[in-house]
Amino acid sequence: MRERHVLYLVPSCPDVGLTSVALGLFRALDREGVPVGFFKPIRQPGETGQERSTHFLRATSGLEPPEPRDFRSTEELLEAGKESQLLHEIVEAFDKAAEDHRVVVVEGLQPTAQNPDLETWNQMIVKALDAEVIIVSTVNDQDGGIKAFQERIVNLASQYGGPEDSSVLGVRKFMFE
Repeated sequence: MRERHVLYLVPSCPDVGLTSVALGLFRALDREGVPVGFFKPIRQPGETGQERSTHFLRATSGLEPPEPRDFRSTEELLEAGKESQLLHEIVEAFDKAAEDHRVVVVEGLQPTAQNPDLETWNQMIVKALDAEVIIVSTVNDQDGGIKAFQERIVNLASQYGGPEDSSVLGVRKFMFE
């Protein structure tokens, strides 16, 4: 039995509203009286100014989530082969964000055309945080409709242990047969 639930949100494709879902999940849990925290480990590539999720929560909830790591410095650590140092720093920041919270919503990274490897980064962080995964997706008729949606979900779930893995929430094999 887990003492704390770490809910790591990963997108199945671009423009699924990852930030909106992360903030909405946080707000729903908070309104139900669940001691909930929020953590975004790494900023999106190319993002400048205040990071949207953490800024919004600071302004509306009284929560003080830590500032996400800078994308470029994260990339430099990985290029230098310092994955364990990076994960240690992320876990350390997470532990501060998670204090006194029974549930922590973690907003993952959105892979981009320029940075398709961000899904690998999500996988590393999920493992380091011992997180449960929530796949954020949408059905888009222009991308092949429901069949393509199902394949996308199963493929992404398989990167986190598969649809039958108990840490992949909301995806079960029977849904796709």
